Amino acid sequence: MWLKRILWLLTLLLLAACYLFTERIVFAALAIAATLLPLPALILLRIAARRAELTFQLPESTEKGESLNVEIVLSGPAILSAMRVQIQLQANNLLTGEAQSMKANLDSDNAVLCLNSPHCGRLLISARQLRIRDPLGLFQQRKKLGSEASILIMPNTFEPMIELQSPDFPDMESDDYSMTSPGDDPSELFDIRDYREGDSLRSIHWKLSGKYDRAVVKEMSQPVSNALLLLLDNCPTADFSADAADRACEALVSVSQTLADQSITHQIAWFNRDTAQMEVVSITSLDDLSGEKARILSAGIAHDDEGILSRMLTADELTAARRILLFAPTQPVGTGAMEEKLTVLLPEDDPEGAISCLPEHMTRLLV
Repeated sequence: MWLKRILWLLTLLLLAACYLFTERIVFAALAIAATLLPLPALILLRIAARRAELTFQLPESTEKGESLNVEIVLSGPAILSAMRVQIQLQANNLLTGEAQSMKANLDSDNAVLCLNSPHCGRLLISARQLRIRDPLGLFQQRKKLGSEASILIMPNTFEPMIELQSPDFPDMESDDYSMTSPGDDPSELFDIRDYREGDSLRSIHWKLSGKYDRAVVKEMSQPVSNALLLLLDNCPTADFSADAADRACEALVSVSQTLADQSITHQIAWFNRDTAQMEVVSITSLDDLSGEKARILSAGIAHDDEGILSRMLTADELTAARRILLFAPTQPVGTGAMEEKLTVLLPEDDPEGAISCLPEHMTRLLV
């Protein structure tokens, strides 16, 4: 840009010199035109910058490892297409903490930016600044932007071998019911089955027995506590790699998927750095997990000295858990107070004082 300004000034000086030596009016007219020409270019530049808007078009989700094409759409006055536009972009993975800055030149109203998605999580793409140059290349205008869009990078799940010590813990105060075992709560029906010798006459469903022309009985439901907690450590106290955060989250989602497929009620929790509180979701089916997966993958990294276990102690509904599986990218602190009910899973081959959550090592997980 400075080179073009110097060339413009040299042109003015040359035209002025030609006029002084020749006194021809044509050189004077050219000098005046060259002097005034940048003025409309500057005015049009200001108008174009003021009205320029930027949006992104991209799918809601993609698989990890797939190439991601982000369409950048620039809108504004028609003169904008004749100007040189450069945008400053930033892509942040909220789950792993990765950040990447880049610049893109827009030769037309639309451009396609190709990104790679090596790790799962929510990828937030934002345009911070727009820089526009007039067609002459003499002036430029900067405009701050707040345009952003996000896409979910889905994890590559696997099927860990899970062995349950006791899948359901009776709790008459709970509003959740066992999906696998009947109980004694008369307020919730579990199933209908044929009458067997020894069944109480009060359990016979007389209306259906008359309909089926045989005796059938009602099985009541068993209220259970959310005894199993899957805890995602998204506020580690030590440095960690993006690969480690990615694998820890993949292992958590994989374990939850296996439990949900067996209709085993459990909870998933993580720390919400925006509200400074723990987020808790209850999972009873694959549909529940599918509906909450976006929130789990959007868990932002929160670096602090307290650690996830200290944060967990502030949530009463979490401290009542009888079994805790902590999926962490690095060794957590404060595990001593929960040693009896806590199992730490780390994305390492042979972690000290923990279990490996790498797919090749999760051949038998006792919960």
